[in-house]
Amino acid sequence: MRLLCLVLLLFPSITHALTITEWNFRESGIPGRWEVQGLTPVPTDTGLHIIATKDGELTRLTDLPHRIDDIIVHAFTKSPTEALLLWHPRTFPSSNLVQLPFSIPAGTAPVSIELNVSSFPEWDPATDRIGFAFQEGTDVILDSIELIDLKWWEHGIVALQSFWTFDWYKPHSINFVWGPLLTFTPLAKKHMFYQLPPLASSANTIFYIPIIIGSGFAIFYWHFYGRTLKARHKSVTGFLILIAILWIGYDVRMGAEWLSYVREDLRTYLLQEESTRTFRERGRFYDFAAIAATYLAKDRTYVFLATFRWPYLGAMRYLTYPSVPTEPDQAQFGIDTWVVFDRPDISIDPSDRLTSDGIVVTPPGKVLYQFDDHSFIFRTR
Repeated sequence: MRLLCLVLLLFPSITHALTITEWNFRESGIPGRWEVQGLTPVPTDTGLHIIATKDGELTRLTDLPHRIDDIIVHAFTKSPTEALLLWHPRTFPSSNLVQLPFSIPAGTAPVSIELNVSSFPEWDPATDRIGFAFQEGTDVILDSIELIDLKWWEHGIVALQSFWTFDWYKPHSINFVWGPLLTFTPLAKKHMFYQLPPLASSANTIFYIPIIIGSGFAIFYWHFYGRTLKARHKSVTGFLILIAILWIGYDVRMGAEWLSYVREDLRTYLLQEESTRTFRERGRFYDFAAIAATYLAKDRTYVFLATFRWPYLGAMRYLTYPSVPTEPDQAQFGIDTWVVFDRPDISIDPSDRLTSDGIVVTPPGKVLYQFDDHSFIFRTR
């Protein structure tokens, strides 16, 4: 009973051990002393309004009692803006700052921009200076900055969670998977599959280390106690049992990842209505292609436009055969059918002509079938 009470008393301190320092710019606040170069920052009720008439930066000493494992910037701007996070690694000369580019999307209210700094080897969790750089023409309002520190056991919890975090099924998954990965902060875990290769460490080390240690013990036991057949048998058997346990553990982990692919296909495709189902990274392409094939039955060839040439062009050759897709420049030879899939830049102008980013690409025609806002079949008159 005493042990249970002790656990209950300690549990809140463990779950709330994460430390967050917020630099708040709202209500004309200026947290700390900032050094400004080339910018015109104006404190306002909604945050620090930064106007850049030329390239510039603002930085300050961190003066924090804790490390920085993750950073979340809250800001907003009228048009998408590129910026740089700056920091000074303590081993660098004082004038040298490392840069990490990030984007601020357009909006009318602060958005949270998560900066996964811990995944970069140049990051210094105890950096003594931090700040931002903006390009000429920037007009952005900086709302606040969160600087997050995790305790050692929280890093361990995140590492365990990342070990059981699975990738999505992608075209390369049929031949190659990344296997279990390790990250140590929440943002690193969240972002690890956002780019290739993943910003994470391979968890295979967890399996290699016991194998190396186990082989060392087996060799040691064989050398000092292997004079009898029984001792040698015991040494080899112990090592093989260790290999079998690790093998089964790895197989469970990778089997669970394969089952996650099946579950996702069930959830997003097989158990969905035809009008809403999507198939992996190809979205609703196959439903669109099946419908398009019925409209192309009498066309020997047609122009096909998609977001990417691969894998859609090859798939359309197979799915619409004997109608064959071709390139837009072939339209000059009398091809009158245009099949457009997921192209937001392509639309119909008031004169019923197909346009790409406002440039007319076809004579007038009509839409034979509208699949969604950016996918349709068009035929010139």
